[in-house]
Amino acid sequence: SHKSRKNCSKCRNWDDLIPSPELEKAKKKEVAFIVTIAKREQEIAYLKVGKKTVT
Repeated sequence: SHKSRKNCSKCRNWDDLIPSPELEKAKKKEVAFIVTIAKREQEIAYLKVGKKTVT
């Protein structure tokens, strides 16, 4: 529809507004954050499994 096209062009404009080094920094931060959460979830899962094997 017409609305979704408008949103897409807005997204493109937003990318153009942000200087690419800043955009790269933001992306790296986001990735690092996701990785940190994934590691934490893995540790929690590992601890749960460890507790199961101990008992």
